Amino acid sequence: MVVNKTSKAHKRKGCWRRSGYRTRGAGNRGGRGKAGWGKRRSHRRQMFLKQGLKPGKRGFVSVKPKTNSVNIGSLLKLVESEKINASKLGFQKVLGKGVVNRKINLTARAVTETAKQKIIKAGGTVKTEQEN
Repeated sequence: MVVNKTSKAHKRKGCWRRSGYRTRGAGNRGGRGKAGWGKRRSHRRQMFLKQGLKPGKRGFVSVKPKTNSVNIGSLLKLVESEKINASKLGFQKVLGKGVVNRKINLTARAVTETAKQKIIKAGGTVKTEQEN
């Protein structure tokens, strides 16, 4: 049986640096995570580089392929002929922004409803590659 057992609070009196009193919260480290880098940013940067992380990079890389699209107004400025094949020009989708002022026959992989309506209203035809 221990007779002279002192309490933990009593042991910490006068030696607060050794007792772990100052290392309790995140304020001692300047915040949590990457917060509080300040002037000594490069010090923590080495830690991230060793782990294979790049500081400042966020988000994700989309697996979905990007479609190369063009507006109908821009397409009419590029091509003067009546028959237009958007796939041969390198465009996958034709969008409906712009004015259609002449009759055209358009063939594309995908065409929006607005673009279809404008072309048909001008007297032209629209074919998608899935219909062929």
